[in-house]
Amino acid sequence: MSGRIEVLKGVVNDTGKKFYRDKSINKGTRSVFDMAVDAMGGDKDLAAGAIIHDLTYNDHTGAFSLAKTYSAANKGMVFAGVKNDGFDLDAASCMKVSDTHWLFMAWVKVTKAGSLSTFNNQLLHFSTTETNGYANALLSVVPTTDATGQPTKIELAVRGKNYVVTSNLLPLFDGGRHQFAVECEFSADGTQHTVRAYIDKVVVFTSTSALAATPPGEPTTRRIGTSTPFPLSWTGMLYRARVDDVGTSGLTATDILTADYNLCASRFS
Repeated sequence: MSGRIEVLKGVVNDTGKKFYRDKSINKGTRSVFDMAVDAMGGDKDLAAGAIIHDLTYNDHTGAFSLAKTYSAANKGMVFAGVKNDGFDLDAASCMKVSDTHWLFMAWVKVTKAGSLSTFNNQLLHFSTTETNGYANALLSVVPTTDATGQPTKIELAVRGKNYVVTSNLLPLFDGGRHQFAVECEFSADGTQHTVRAYIDKVVVFTSTSALAATPPGEPTTRRIGTSTPFPLSWTGMLYRARVDDVGTSGLTATDILTADYNLCASRFS
């Protein structure tokens, strides 16, 4: 017995679903940079200026200011506590001043916060200037250190407002691997914003306040690490970074962070 075999070519069945390279990505995800993904430029030692491509289909990039040693055991890029050490994100991959509900996240390990006995430090900095100053910052984390490089004061700047969050963020500097995130959400009438900081998907700080009378401009410095003017960067490791437009995602910030945490917690050390 024989039968006819038909082969159809060029048939497309559009389900309306998009398959991402990372299952924690949602429709509001602007960028995801993962230092352990070889196809995106990671998973190896890098020269200064080397590019990491993001895991969305938005074609965003980030670049390291210095040569990087990759830790295959820990799945992250080593920060050696030297001057001008940072990972710089392109403008399109980041949150914008006009965004009304955004989430920034980075997986980091910090064993020393930077230079000794000074406030001339940055964990990360998204600002119109390289130097510290909350009025110019869309997002910045500034530790003041003691003689051993450990924080005695931690300031968080979000959209031109400053918050002292020392006790809230101190666990981030304990030498362990952590998922750190900051959320900024506008009120319905656009007169206030609520800032939330998270460590390992748990809210550790919340504050609601009026918007800054003069918002900062769009960041020209967009760095995880420490800007050029300061003597030393922090010591530790960077594993991953992402930015989400929470309003577009249809999810809560906790939903996004939980999905990311569940995917990555067992990968990084």
